[in-house]
Amino acid sequence: MVDGDTVFTLATGDRAAPDFAGFHGLLTAAGTCVTRAVVHAVLSATSVDTSAGRLRSYREAFPSAFPT
Repeated sequence: MVDGDTVFTLATGDRAAPDFAGFHGLLTAAGTCVTRAVVHAVLSATSVDTSAGRLRSYREAFPSAFPT
C-alpha cells in the first residue's frame, strides 16, 4: 500500500466499506488483475515498423519462450 503504485477504481457505494482485511484483499485482487492484464498484453503484442526503426515484440525478441 505504500510503494507508490496507483490503481484507479470506481465504486457504486451500494455496500459498506470493507474492514482492513477485506480492503487488503481488494488491493491484492486489483494487483493480480493488473499484472495479468500486462502479461496478456505483452504476450499478444506484435512487432511494428516505425520511422524510428523496428519495435520488436516479446514474441519476436524471445521466440524460445514460445515452444511450438
